[in-house]
Amino acid sequence: MRVAVIAPHYLPGTRAGGPVRSIASLVETLGDEIEFFILTHDHDFGTSEPYPGVVRGQPVRVGKASVVYLSEEDFRPKALEARILASEPDALYLNSFFHPLASIGPVLRRKFGGLHGLPLLIAPRGEFAEEALRIKGRKKSGYLALARVLSLYRDVIWQASSEFEAADIHRVVGREAKVRIAHLPPSLPQEAEEAQGESRRQKSAGSLQLIFVGRFAPMKNVEFALSVLAGVEGKVRFELVGPKETEEYWRLCQDAARRLPLNVQVEFAGALPHDEVLRRLNNSHAFLLPTRGENFGHGILEAMSCGCPVVISQNTQWRDLAPRRAGWDLPLSAPGQFTHALQRLADMESDEWLEWSRGAREYARGRTLDADAVEATRRLFLDAARVAPARRSRGSSEVT
Repeated sequence: MRVAVIAPHYLPGTRAGGPVRSIASLVETLGDEIEFFILTHDHDFGTSEPYPGVVRGQPVRVGKASVVYLSEEDFRPKALEARILASEPDALYLNSFFHPLASIGPVLRRKFGGLHGLPLLIAPRGEFAEEALRIKGRKKSGYLALARVLSLYRDVIWQASSEFEAADIHRVVGREAKVRIAHLPPSLPQEAEEAQGESRRQKSAGSLQLIFVGRFAPMKNVEFALSVLAGVEGKVRFELVGPKETEEYWRLCQDAARRLPLNVQVEFAGALPHDEVLRRLNNSHAFLLPTRGENFGHGILEAMSCGCPVVISQNTQWRDLAPRRAGWDLPLSAPGQFTHALQRLADMESDEWLEWSRGAREYARGRTLDADAVEATRRLFLDAARVAPARRSRGSSEVT
């Protein structure tokens, strides 16, 4: 079985976050059974600089997938269509709903162009969460209305990473939508595996080494994260790791950091290589992400696997953390609860913090790759291939 994949960004990129890791995990797990043909940009998120040493426009082997890196000029609907048709796939897999080039363009070519009849799977990657739909809400509502009129998504199979996302898809697309819950969590990072023993970190009461990892975007709620630190007593250091999405939001976050009291030191580390991100997670006491919504939350899982208790919003699938001593999932309507949780972390002595660090690791270990997740994902692609209309077999002029 061959699957054509369109992804705005892929390896070796690190700035686009969870979607890249989701696709990489998919390829690593099922790449021996499914032939993945990936079309992606030749640069990382937030930069126009091409990856060093990458050949443009030609298929290259990356792990178990065949990947074609394309310039902005070549990453256009008609050009993508030509490459998809040349690969003769059994299904097309899109990793966005609203991306104009990586999703909307191919969907329109499937309705009105040469991709007609090609089985289609879409992973919206959290784009249907209520908070996500409010961002540029008028444009999104307009496109959704047009899509309904044109029946663009009538026969699509939707991939959800959780029951929460499945409910979002049904709410937006309709109860008749064919939704499959299938997601392959990444395996624990090697650095996290090596840190499964007692932590090398030092922790004393009245100090807190805190970290945020993600894009500087309104959905990540970085400004809120900074504001709840204002009431925390003790010596606090907060590292913010990730690329900026817009200059305007970046400035808002910097302004919020400048308003914090002197006991809170903030470092804007910017985008870092993945191994450096893991090193910093392994040197932190806790992870803060009051997100407005996550599709899966790879950063949350990665932080816990590195022994960081997490302080997050309730807008993720990571719930009931406190009873497991893995962290706190809190309502955004109660910022005081975030401050209280962070103060509790700051007040912890080493022994108590180590208990929570172990709890975070154990919670993460229970959510990594399992046989049920693999089988659900395998069936997602097999089911898509089965709905294919009669297609021209490879190397033959006969219609099968």
